[in-house]
Amino acid sequence: MDQRIQSAKHKTRKQREEELKPINQKEDVTALKEQIYDLSVENQKLKNELLEAQTNIAFLRSKLSALKCDYADHSLNPKSLPQSCFRSHLYSVRESIKYDSQMEFKHQREFQSSHGGQESSGGDASDTDEDKKSENPKASRSQKVYKIVLAGDAAVGKTSFLMRLCKNEFRGDISATVGVDCKMKTLIVDGEETVLQLWDTAGLERFGIISKSYFRKASGVLLLYDVTCERSFLNVREWLTMIEDASTQVVPIMLVGNKSDLRATAASEGQKCMPSHFGENLARTYGALFCETSAKDGSNVVETVLHLAREVKKRTEEEADSKAITILAGISSKESAQRKNCCNA
Repeated sequence: MDQRIQSAKHKTRKQREEELKPINQKEDVTALKEQIYDLSVENQKLKNELLEAQTNIAFLRSKLSALKCDYADHSLNPKSLPQSCFRSHLYSVRESIKYDSQMEFKHQREFQSSHGGQESSGGDASDTDEDKKSENPKASRSQKVYKIVLAGDAAVGKTSFLMRLCKNEFRGDISATVGVDCKMKTLIVDGEETVLQLWDTAGLERFGIISKSYFRKASGVLLLYDVTCERSFLNVREWLTMIEDASTQVVPIMLVGNKSDLRATAASEGQKCMPSHFGENLARTYGALFCETSAKDGSNVVETVLHLAREVKKRTEEEADSKAITILAGISSKESAQRKNCCNA
């Protein structure tokens, strides 16, 4: 009798435990769901904080770049600083820029001669001779600095393009640009030293406002797209509209199809590439210049910037001449009015 009672109690315990198991599992699932929700909220909060920190870094870097360029402008303008400054570290900055330019053209000539290519048209790059080194440094300090902005989607190769131009180097592990970056480059354009202020802007959407602000006083724009990426080419029209809306005057634009060395490889892998005539037609529609380059092997990088610099100088000189004509016309009208008043008196 006692055994039967104990077995009955044992069965009832097992039944209760089995009934409580689903309840415990449900509670565990609910607790896990709540924990997952809390972690997702915390993750989203961290993402927002990271995005805000990256935006703050971008603004700080843009301010730092502006200060760098102001510093470079002062080093090129003898009226803003005393002569003692030019005899110290500011002079060495200008000399280093000039030395980098001369070394760049030297490497470019060696590259062209080894591949049997022709020299640049107009003798731009070949004009950097030994007699330029002995030129009076005071003459170049008062030169006008032309602001050139590099624009385009992210990962089209703007930073690699600028590195190839300024340092004749290529790196495959370059991180994405945050905000803007600025470099100085001196080129020989039509036999004259021309100082370029090159602004590398970020192509990410969240930095669009920062990039747009640099188009306002730009002398020229290098608009890059990736020939192996159709999306970057389709977004060129949006960039052109942004440039047109931001700038107060017509700005010379060079449309650049970058990564031309990867076209054959991408096409063999079935990836859609943009033909050259697509870029030519788009540039013709917007009245822009066009060229295809490769930052990796250096093809057409210097030539592209030289052609844009020549167009920028031409536009600047034409604007200066038109302003001078307007001023002269205003002076002549005043003189005629004074003569009439004298005659009437």
